[in-house]
Amino acid sequence: MTKNRFGGNRTKRLKNHIHETIDISKLPLAISNSNEPKKMYAQVKKLLGDSRMELLCDDSEKRIGIIPGSMKKHDWIYIDDIVLAQFRECDTDKKTCDILHKYNKQEVKHLKILGVLAFVTIETFIDESINEEEEEEFDFDNI
Repeated sequence: MTKNRFGGNRTKRLKNHIHETIDISKLPLAISNSNEPKKMYAQVKKLLGDSRMELLCDDSEKRIGIIPGSMKKHDWIYIDDIVLAQFRECDTDKKTCDILHKYNKQEVKHLKILGVLAFVTIETFIDESINEEEEEEFDFDNI
């Protein structure tokens, strides 16, 4: 009989569970120096296919974001995700950018507390409980 190298059913259920808290100092922040191209926060608005997506950047510009090969199978990016993007050095019109990092929900909450994110649509991403409370209750007495 072969050896079980991957664990049992409980291991598979808890593989995405985060046990430790997030260290804010290790998060990649959008800091731009004069020597390197500008980094910015962006929100994914539309998936275009072929590792490309439409991003709404923090300066209210829509740009095309390209997922590098190292992120293709490891970090799945969906609509309304928050990512860190960087301009390409060879691009003069600044319409394309590379995606450097995808932030999960806990990291987005910490960045929102720090006051770095200036998106208006971020609130729907963080507070899912607000949408659940807005559901209208049906009153059977009015029938």
